[in-house]
Parts: sequence; structure tokens; C-alpha cells
Amino acid sequence: MQLFCKVAHLRMAVSLEEGKELSPDVLRQLVLGQLTEPVVFHGLLQWPLLSWTWADWAERMGDSRLPFRKGRRGVTKGPQWERQCGTEHLTLREFLRAATEQGGDSWLYYDYKHMAELTRDHPAVVEAVSWASLGFPEKTGSDSTLWIGSTGAHTPCHADTYGCNLVAQIMGRQQWILFPPDTLSILPTRVPYEESSIYSQRNFYSPDPSMADELQGARVVTLGPGDVLFVPRRWWHYVENLSPAISINVWLPLEDLDDKARLEEALVRFIVSQLCKDLPAAVHSSLLNPNEDMGTVGLGCKEDVADTPLSVTLSQLRLCLDKCSDAGGSSRAREGRAAASTV
Repeated sequence: MQLFCKVAHLRMAVSLEEGKELSPDVLRQLVLGQLTEPVVFHGLLQWPLLSWTWADWAERMGDSRLPFRKGRRGVTKGPQWERQCGTEHLTLREFLRAATEQGGDSWLYYDYKHMAELTRDHPAVVEAVSWASLGFPEKTGSDSTLWIGSTGAHTPCHADTYGCNLVAQIMGRQQWILFPPDTLSILPTRVPYEESSIYSQRNFYSPDPSMADELQGARVVTLGPGDVLFVPRRWWHYVENLSPAISINVWLPLEDLDDKARLEEALVRFIVSQLCKDLPAAVHSSLLNPNEDMGTVGLGCKEDVADTPLSVTLSQLRLCLDKCSDAGGSSRAREGRAAASTV
């Protein structure tokens, strides 16, 4: 992380405190089409939970035991992929005790958890979230994702294939390193495979000294409570907690662009699913992120990629081709649909 301290930090580009009054309608237009660089918005959130303390969070989450991903503090040869991490089920009070211990050898991350799953047991948390002030009144807590982590908890560098992203920092401090979509030196990979995520082979948690010279164009920002970061479509990002932290995000669809991305992802999934059928289970499991592999016990995964029938993957391809054809009427999409129908 410290290798990038020489990169000029992303400044608060839009701030109500600077007197730039932006209506929700204008913000929506900016986010969905006009902004092409990451931007941090200041002073836009009026969420009640911004006034909550850690004790308030612990009280509201009660005795629910949350699955925290458990990773290593220290130098690792490559990124700490999800499969290489353990899982520890803790109440938020137990997490806070562990997160404040000095000299611990691990970090903990309750990451990428859909808040809709909290509605029954923790309605106050879900109801406290609304994206209306950013121009998206239709997006609520039920559409959002919750992240709770200790110092050092991080997400390996990746790019999301669909939509764009708004991230609200609620507690603590979190550092983001972002790169434009065309950054080839980021070393993209589809191993581990996860639908809608393209990972980087770069290890930002314990980086090689040469990375700062090899990677150009970084935007670096540290988010504090109340900040909202806009992440444009397909921008690479690495995220690390600088302290125990909570953040909430929402992904926003970009319909025309997402249609093409879904077709691309359907093609990748088709290739991966057919490849895995001819590999031993132990081998194909090493190629997949745990949420794509039903062979990984206790993760509540979606459909196993390796066991997806050929008819299902072809059906997904046809649906995506139809969508692209309906949107653009391209001859290439029609030709692709015809080819798929003959398989």
C-alpha cells in the first residue's frame, strides 16, 4: 500500500460544503453517464446510522453470528484469494474484541453480504439506508451490500463487469487504489473464476517493490465516515481497511452496456463450465471462487459451475444474444444466436 503514497491522492471533487449545490436529478445524470473518473462526494448522506457508534451496531446486530472471512496479516507471495482464507463465525461484539487486539496475526472481513438477508432479524439496519440523496430513490437497504472488517481486511484487486458502483463509508477509514479500465499492466485473470468479476494477479496487500513503477495512472483515496465514492464502470480497484470499518455499497445498472457484458460473461461461463467437466474435482475447485463451487462445504453457494448442464449454459447464451439483438439489432448478434442454436 505504501508504495503508492507518491501518487497524487484523489481529491474531493464534488462537495456540498464547497457550495456546489447538486440536485439528486443532476447527480443521477452524472453517475449514469457523465462521470468517467472516480469521484468522492461529501456531505450528501443523511443516514441515521452515520450517528451510530460501534456499540450501537453491536446492539442492533445482537447475537447473530456472522461469517467473517479470515486472512493472514503479513507477506504473502500472491493475492489472498477467498479460497485460501478461513471462515470464523462471530457476533459483532466478538468481532470488535478480536479487531482491537494488538499483535494479531489475522484480519477478519464480513464482506459482500446482501443486506436483504438482514431484513427479518435486523430491519432497523436495512431501513436506515436510502440512496435518494444521490439521485436513486428506488435503491434502498434491500438493494445494498454490507462490508464489516478489521484493520488489514481487504478485497483483491478486480474490476466489476456490470454497471457502476456507489460506496458509502459508515465507520472507520478505508483506502482505495483505482486504475482505468485499459491498464494492461494490472495483469487481468479469470482464475479464480467468479461471474461478473475479473481479478488482477497483482498482490497489493504485500506488493513487490517494482509495482509502483510498472503500474501507472493510479487514483488513491482514503474514505472517512460520510464519504461516498463513485466507481465508474470497469475501473480496477483494490480496497483495504486502515482501521476497523463499515461500508455499504450499491451497484447501479447501465442497461445498454450491461447487455453486452452479460453476453461476454455468458460466453466465459460456458467455456469454464465445459472445461471443468473434464477436470478432476480437486483441480476445477482450485479454478473457481468458492461461491461458484458447490463442492465447498457450508458456503450456501449458487449453482455449481462444473455441474451446470450444457442445455442451461446454452440457454443463458441465447437469452443474452436475444437481449443484445433486441437492443441493437446487430447482424453479429443474430449470427451468434443462429450458431448457438445449432450446437
